Amino acid sequence: MQRLLILVIEFLIMPAKTIKLKKLNSASPLKEQNRFWKKVEPYLFVSPFFILFLIFGLIPLMVSFLMSLFRWQGVNPGEMVGIGNYLALLRDPSFIRALINTALLWIAVVPTMIGLALVLAVIVNSKLIQWQNVYRGFIFLPVLTSLVVASLVFTILFDQRNGFVTSVLSNFAIEMPDFRTTRYLAIPAIAGITLWRWTGYVMVIQLAGLQTLPESVLDAAKLDGATGIKGLVHITIPILRPVLVFTTVLITIGVFNLFDEPFVLYGTKGGPGGAGLVLGTLMYRNAFEYFKLGYASAIAYVVAALIFAASLVQLRFASTADYT
Repeated sequence: MQRLLILVIEFLIMPAKTIKLKKLNSASPLKEQNRFWKKVEPYLFVSPFFILFLIFGLIPLMVSFLMSLFRWQGVNPGEMVGIGNYLALLRDPSFIRALINTALLWIAVVPTMIGLALVLAVIVNSKLIQWQNVYRGFIFLPVLTSLVVASLVFTILFDQRNGFVTSVLSNFAIEMPDFRTTRYLAIPAIAGITLWRWTGYVMVIQLAGLQTLPESVLDAAKLDGATGIKGLVHITIPILRPVLVFTTVLITIGVFNLFDEPFVLYGTKGGPGGAGLVLGTLMYRNAFEYFKLGYASAIAYVVAALIFAASLVQLRFASTADYT
């Protein structure tokens, strides 16, 4: 009798177990699918960046490098020249002139902008200065100003006949030379408008670094007598070294890629005797005036190599320099 009851109970329970197993088996693909999407979701969220970088960054870089190996004008199939374009640069007087001008511009701009921006950052960060945000805004304002407007203002100010600066200097019997036709004024003119436009940007970065300095260190330095210029040289600058190195590399990249300022002032010809010709305007001239796209691509990669080498030297020097 007991055995019969056991058989009846097993018979009744068996369909329920079968249905439950079927439900579990049918749910397992859904679980596997959910696991798959959980693994894929993070990559889907970051994929737009990589897709855009691939389309507008990596592929153009590869194509431009291939272009630098061809003599190509954009229409004809082009001729494979290998490193011929790079060797031609060494024999090109315009490239040598542009390279020298860019190096002179770098020498004039980098230390001046770093020092001037640091001084301005220290001043506007001082607790003795009121209306700090107003002064910061005025100093940063040239970054937001259109370069065309700025060039027109500079042209009017320094005009040889009716310029404001010319009128002021004439009162002291000083003749104002024309910076657009005077060869030795080309680099100072480009450096001047570059400093006027971008010093505020560098100042903001250095100001952010100053505001992260620990107050305890500064107070201890003041107790030891490190105030004013002494505190700036022996305390502030060593602590700010990473920020200064970063801004130096940033300015170096900007100077070697400089185009707007020399183009507005001197065009693609570079002014008198090519005194205002830089690598950026030379590359533009070869690409969009002479349609030497392969040659222009070679210039671009040489500029990239120079920036990379200069940045490595600066980082290496900064890591071994002793500011104490």
